[in-house]
Amino acid sequence: NELGHAAARRVVEGGHVSVNPLVLYGGVGLGKTHLMHDIAWELKEREPQRNVLYLSAETFMYRFVQALRTPTMMDF
Repeated sequence: NELGHAAARRVVEGGHVSVNPLVLYGGVGLGKTHLMHDIAWELKEREPQRNVLYLSAETFMYRFVQALRTPTMMDF
């Protein structure tokens, strides 16, 4: 719990970056979704204009492969 909380705080308190990936992995019922939602709410509260995106690993990989196959890798 402490490691997950510390990683989440670092995402929220981090400086301006174009990409800030945080990968959460664990079993069912361990609070991954709660942690993601808390991060999103905190970021939106601090900067309402900010966009927050969270994806499943399956969706991320699908979009990554699509970007590799087309000239949109930089947009990805």
